Amino acid sequence: VERKSWNDCWGSMSGGRARFERCVKRLAKLDRAAIVVECTLAGLCERPMQIQRTNAASVIGGLISYSAQYALPVFFCGNREFAARVTIRFLAGWYKHRRP
Repeated sequence: VERKSWNDCWGSMSGGRARFERCVKRLAKLDRAAIVVECTLAGLCERPMQIQRTNAASVIGGLISYSAQYALPVFFCGNREFAARVTIRFLAGWYKHRRP
């Protein structure tokens, strides 16, 4: 599971995009994987002041594209605590349904 804070998500989808795409490709090779963003989808629409050349449509569109291209679910969670709970439930679900 790749967890991203709001700020880290913006950084990964702008200046750090090439590195993040390599990470996504590695995730896609796993039996189960997901991207968990520690903010809501609406919250992700607000651009950090230090990011100037990327807009919200590119960030959200990129995440949706990764989800479709690599069959990776993207979970938008309201905060860090909820993201932790979603991550635990996702991993518990994988463990419960894995094939021996």
